[in-house]
Amino acid sequence: MRLKGMRRNWRSGAAAVEFALMMPLIAFVIFATADYGNALQQAIRLEFAARAGAQVALTAPGDAAGIRAAVMANLGGLSLSNGTGCGGTNQSTGDVCVTTQRWCQCNPGTTAAITPTAAVACDTEDSNTPPCGTTPVAGFVSISVERPYSRFFLIPPRTLRGNVELRYL
Repeated sequence: MRLKGMRRNWRSGAAAVEFALMMPLIAFVIFATADYGNALQQAIRLEFAARAGAQVALTAPGDAAGIRAAVMANLGGLSLSNGTGCGGTNQSTGDVCVTTQRWCQCNPGTTAAITPTAAVACDTEDSNTPPCGTTPVAGFVSISVERPYSRFFLIPPRTLRGNVELRYL
């Protein structure tokens, strides 16, 4: 009868050893999943902020300061990068880099100097005068929001981005 009691204790000890061996693997999977979810959430947040900037660009495509203000209003608590470290190693973890670019494209049948599919710079940021003369122009605005990801666990260092391209004419 004493032998049965010892066997029962041995089995409970085996379960404790199995748990001790599996716990690091389980913890690794849990932390890696949480870290990936955090990176995904931050990328979605940047994309949402870029869309908020695109809404401003619909009404005022040349207002780069207004677009940046709308983006930063949707990223409460984060600071705007001064531009020197955007996309580089000098960019600190909390900094967000907002880049806006505006260009126009001439329609087919324009003058010979500008090819029908050439992308040209718009005349001025506050003017709606087409650079191709009186021919209608397709205007585009590209808004890019990026931030270095401060990883918690396994994911290698990377830059998260949110991009929106908008046609306004």
